[in-house]
Amino acid sequence: MLNLYLKQKYSKREIARQLNVSHSSVIAGLRKAGIYGNILDTRHKRKGQIPFGYDYIDGKLIKNEIEQKAILMIKQLKSNKFSLRERQRN
Repeated sequence: MLNLYLKQKYSKREIARQLNVSHSSVIAGLRKAGIYGNILDTRHKRKGQIPFGYDYIDGKLIKNEIEQKAILMIKQLKSNKFSLRERQRN
């Protein structure tokens, strides 16, 4: 995890994806290694949360193909009048 964060410069979110663990587990692991806060965030100029469907790499928003497929599926279900609330009532 430490190698991914310091040498590969992966975000905490990307590390969580790579290791199939929660974001909070990554934060806890980095804190245990003595890393507090976002020491690598000096390379990031983006403020706020990264939108679902994108990754923030080298200062740019890049489409995340897996998340983009989920967004497409949601849009298709919505256009076909599928509603989670309707489904729950049945």
